[in-house]
Amino acid sequence: MTGRNAAELHVLLGVSRTHKNFYCFPCQLKIMDLLDRYHGYKISRRTLNRDLGWLEKNGFIKRIRRIRKGECGNPVFTSTLYKFTAKVFKWLDSLGRLVGRCFSWFRVPKMAHYQATQKQASSPVASASEALASLVKKVGSKKGQNSVTGGVCMA
Repeated sequence: MTGRNAAELHVLLGVSRTHKNFYCFPCQLKIMDLLDRYHGYKISRRTLNRDLGWLEKNGFIKRIRRIRKGECGNPVFTSTLYKFTAKVFKWLDSLGRLVGRCFSWFRVPKMAHYQATQKQASSPVASASEALASLVKKVGSKKGQNSVTGGVCMA
């Protein structure tokens, strides 16, 4: 898939996401305007139709021509309905996994996380708080009181 085809697919997905659907029916002028505005592609209507044909031929979208009756009963063509196939969502998923792998170096390795918790446990503050907790537990048990609640029944 070329960058322009991906941009066209992105425009169609953006229009459908705006309306919270898995389909959309923008006119070709709107698609060309959005391609120019957000992706910097100035293309002709013929090029757009060729690219949309490529997307349909390769199974990313399904195009359905919409026709309604005119005033005299003659057919009037309206904007085409674009439905997204499962291949689009698989492509988006693989794209998301690729981006995740690119930024995986931001994650902290498990060994580094384990070492950080071990340093916190061996710090003087942590050992002092553990010593204080054990002292409170001993004093509370000598008096016959619950050390956590201070002798108050919490039932």
